[in-house]
Amino acid sequence: MGNKRSGTSMLVRLLNAHPRIFITHESDVIWTLFQSRMGLPEQFAPYPDDGDLGMRATLKSAAAVYQSMLTTNHEKSDLVKAFFRIQDHLMKNGSDVQQRRPGKSGLAWVGDKKPAQYADPELRQFILELFPDAHFLHVIRNPCAVYRSMKTAVQDWGTVPDSWKGTAEDIFTQWLGREKWVQQARNEAAVPIHSMRYEDIVNSPVEQLRACFNWLGLDMTAELKGKIREMVRKPHSMNEPQPQMSAISGLEALMNQYGYKLDGSVGACPVDAGLQCRE
Repeated sequence: MGNKRSGTSMLVRLLNAHPRIFITHESDVIWTLFQSRMGLPEQFAPYPDDGDLGMRATLKSAAAVYQSMLTTNHEKSDLVKAFFRIQDHLMKNGSDVQQRRPGKSGLAWVGDKKPAQYADPELRQFILELFPDAHFLHVIRNPCAVYRSMKTAVQDWGTVPDSWKGTAEDIFTQWLGREKWVQQARNEAAVPIHSMRYEDIVNSPVEQLRACFNWLGLDMTAELKGKIREMVRKPHSMNEPQPQMSAISGLEALMNQYGYKLDGSVGACPVDAGLQCRE
């Protein structure tokens, strides 16, 4: 949960290096099940402020699963079964955006990467209704870098969500709103959340992933250490100048809580922010 362009794709690659974890790359499986709770809709719609590329790829690849399991009104147990069937199908067969991982077995954790969606209070409640023991990974990145990453994507990619094309104030305000959702979830004692700063994952990936695996009840092996070190590359833009914002109410206070500054710099990991800090 959190904001896009915060290192979630990198984190998913690192998590999938563990033999007992499978996380899909923006399959929108929860969002499609959310729309299906009263019966299969005539047409699925993308989540607001999201593109539909991943959702369409999932619907195309797992069409037979959706048609066989979500044709009438269903109980919660039916949606739970559908979730695992869809995820299992994507793991074994892949999709237009999902890499196949057919060799995995004995999984301890199965999930999906949609940071804004899973911070959304309504969707988060739906997840917890289906999966009371669900765990949430929160990745946070300095919003100055998030803004720059979005603007680079607007220039270089063919299609991006419309929200990425907004002004700096629009994007910083959206970042603040998503992170307030995460704080709201953190204040709910029943929601297990593990928070990591993108900058810390880049600088100390083994330490950060060891703590994450431990939180999930899994071990860090010597083989995994080597894989994780090889998979992480420090981006060239981490220390480049970023736009400054000061007029948005509550922005600077929340940024400071995570050690972020309005000039784009990143300070020491605050020990009281619910983060896994490097020892």
